[in-house]
Amino acid sequence: MKKAGLWILILGILLVAAVVFIIVYNVILPNIAAKQEAGQQEWAQRGYTAAILDVAQGSLNCQIVPLNIENQTINLVDESCKFPAE
Repeated sequence: MKKAGLWILILGILLVAAVVFIIVYNVILPNIAAKQEAGQQEWAQRGYTAAILDVAQGSLNCQIVPLNIENQTINLVDESCKFPAE
């Protein structure tokens, strides 16, 4: 009879471990991944915003703002700025 009780205890422990594993794998880990992705998107948006503000601020001060896109450089400036004719 002691052997049967030991097997029941072992199977009960394995059942609890399996349930905990399933909960962690299906509920907790996806939530962590979603929070990390949201954080990455937030920081990417902050970077985009900072870059746009830098370009706008430079062009509003009548500074030529170089933008490097792949192998090309584009110089931006506010059209209302007056530059000497070349």
